[in-house]
Amino acid sequence: MESMRCNRATKRLLALLAALVVIAAACGGSDDDDEAADTATEADAGTETTAAEDDAETGDEDESTTTAPEGRSGTLRWALGSNGANFFDPHATTNPFGRSWMYPFYDRLTQIDDNGEVQPMLATGWEFSEDGSSLTFTLRDDVVFHDGTPFDAEAAKANLDRARDPEVAAGTFVDLLAVESVDVVDPTTVQLNLSAPGGALPAILSDQAGMMISPAAMDNEDLATMPVGAGPFVATEFRVDEAMIGEAFDDYWDPEFPKVDNLELRFVLDPTTRLNATASGEVDGGVLDVVTFTRSDAEDQGLELTERFSTALYQLFFNTERVPALANPEVRRAMAMAIDQEAFGTALFNGECAPTDQVFGEGWYPRNPDIGADYHPFDPEGARAILEAEGVTDLQFTAITANIPSFVAMAEAIQAFLADVGITMEVAPTPIPELIAGFVVNKTADAYWSLNPGAADPAKFVATIWLPSSPFNPGGYEVPGLVELHSRAQEGTTEAERAPVYQEMAQVLADEQLTIAVCTPASIMAHRPEAGGVTLLSTLSDVDASRIFIEE
Repeated sequence: MESMRCNRATKRLLALLAALVVIAAACGGSDDDDEAADTATEADAGTETTAAEDDAETGDEDESTTTAPEGRSGTLRWALGSNGANFFDPHATTNPFGRSWMYPFYDRLTQIDDNGEVQPMLATGWEFSEDGSSLTFTLRDDVVFHDGTPFDAEAAKANLDRARDPEVAAGTFVDLLAVESVDVVDPTTVQLNLSAPGGALPAILSDQAGMMISPAAMDNEDLATMPVGAGPFVATEFRVDEAMIGEAFDDYWDPEFPKVDNLELRFVLDPTTRLNATASGEVDGGVLDVVTFTRSDAEDQGLELTERFSTALYQLFFNTERVPALANPEVRRAMAMAIDQEAFGTALFNGECAPTDQVFGEGWYPRNPDIGADYHPFDPEGARAILEAEGVTDLQFTAITANIPSFVAMAEAIQAFLADVGITMEVAPTPIPELIAGFVVNKTADAYWSLNPGAADPAKFVATIWLPSSPFNPGGYEVPGLVELHSRAQEGTTEAERAPVYQEMAQVLADEQLTIAVCTPASIMAHRPEAGGVTLLSTLSDVDASRIFIEE
């Protein structure tokens, strides 16, 4: 029965893709997208955050996500659809899809709550100096690493120094460029001395840069496959391209967690296999691929859905150095106008990819409420007129994308839209290991169609993609005014202070379209009813399995 469901889903996807150009032509013009104009940015009471201020807001959350049974209950088996499974050194890895694999084993200095706000974790509080030249963290005094090494200020300093060392930390050193040095004040206090504004640091330290490794294990030859952190689970077995097995850490500092005795994180790339395994009880849950399945496909099998806003973004990246015409913002604007985002999301995502003309997703505090999905309205005729006015009559380039059927289908849809206005975009399906090498490292690709999974803080998002030095801006294109805005945004230490600058930045990026933002996909987990406490972070497919429990 399930294979029949898969065949139906595949046929539906192919049929919709074939009809995409027809749908686009029929839709014409642009629909008014009454997007929510509110992006709440609650002002913090001050620049210091303490555990006492961590009052959780339940909002409209389902009861099962905020309560848990007492004691531990068996084994949690969770399917992850992204292969970050083979590298567990949080500072060295550059794979942004690896965080879900690491959360159960590595606690961070801070964490992001369900409202997207920074909260204490291994740090109980933090405070910026009045002149902004330093950031001081107060640390928990009851934490040990899995190998028995105590966590203290010396351990925190060792990790922060390692995480900002470009010789070691390819994945995190750019996150900590504002940190000039780290001082141990006393056993539970560490001070970060800053050479630039550091308003993003509390949020950034909820990510890989803030993951704490046992100092005694930093030189372990097997650290990349056998993590040694201070998280709620201890790694016990690793299977390449298959699974990571862990057991509850009895000396974990938080008595509420973990809620299961054993954890199995399984790498299940195929969305049909993942959903079938959940429905059969082989695993307890995993990300729902909204390209392949609808919500009803999961609910009809008795599964529950947990979702939250996402900072992820499907977009087309450019190497403006290789294709000079792409360095013209008017040309990029014409390309944005050639793409019918509504038809794209309907055809390829079952309507589960929200059209957008800005880089910050709905629900995220930096979002500019004045930039709707029709900021660059679908207007092929207008796009052709712009290209003619700019003298662009034979624009051709090649876009690489992952050699995964859904990604190829998306790229081919973009190809069809652009062809309608006279632009030739060849699609080059590429093995995943070669994608980043081709676009970021060797800079041999003209363009790159992909999903950016987002970030814990907008500063990291911007620094990764749109600055002249950003890895995903291989042509070094300089968006006018962006560097100054990026620096100014770090001067604030609260979301309320930083939000207006990011909203200005969103406007600049929407006008420039250095990358063509197309849509923000829904972030949905499908899981068995007995799986509670399912916690999604704001990036697509990011789930903290260490907080999930099984109701027996």
